[in-house]
Amino acid sequence: MHSGRKFENETVQLDGNHFVDCEFIDCTLIYSGGQVTCTNCHIHPNTVWAFKGQAEALMNSLRALGWDFSFGKGPVQ
Repeated sequence: MHSGRKFENETVQLDGNHFVDCEFIDCTLIYSGGQVTCTNCHIHPNTVWAFKGQAEALMNSLRALGWDFSFGKGPVQ
């Protein structure tokens, strides 16, 4: 568990973690489809989301169906 932590200019793996009162500033957040808990966290607008594994497959399927996901700085290649 991460509590009260300020992540800045970091790459953070979300899966399998529990975040409480954390702040994410100019980070890359990687999500692969596993369980993650965020309680009272703040994600700044310049944060980049990266989807890997099952989460990436889901996002690609939804995009193929016409869903638009525009947030942060955009996808990480």
